[in-house]
Amino acid sequence: PYTESAGDLDDQRAHLTNTCLQAKHEGFDESNAVMRFWSLDLSQDKLEHIFDQICKILSDTFAAVSNESTSFQAWANCIEQFGFDFLVDEDCNASMLEANAYPDFKQTGDGLKSIVEGFMAASVATAADLLLLKDAHVPDDMRQMMDADRTDLVKVFSRSDSRKW
Repeated sequence: PYTESAGDLDDQRAHLTNTCLQAKHEGFDESNAVMRFWSLDLSQDKLEHIFDQICKILSDTFAAVSNESTSFQAWANCIEQFGFDFLVDEDCNASMLEANAYPDFKQTGDGLKSIVEGFMAASVATAADLLLLKDAHVPDDMRQMMDADRTDLVKVFSRSDSRKW
């Protein structure tokens, strides 16, 4: 795991942020490596500042590649899931570390399992609503269930400026 001390520069684990590599190290403690963003020990203002930066970086990233057919080929009528890793410095400045076209949700560990499950439910609700149901009449109880699944989703890129579904 990362420490402020340079320590042994030959120890690759001190330079890697990848959870699957860290987990192989004796003494790995998932509870110190994988945490819920909104539960981090930071003020609400700092969390919102970081979150806003991440949303802006994601929006800029998708805007930059949205018309680039050689490297980004979004499929019509599909919902795609990407994984993004960010680093945040001591001044709460976020920087994108990497983007993954095939994110490995298993790496989030047991502590974030409910978040991944919620994300999958929200993805299914969004796909059903946007691709299958569109303007069809949906019973109120089904609409409430679908909307509840999407409560925490934030749209970071679209042709419009809206962030909420």
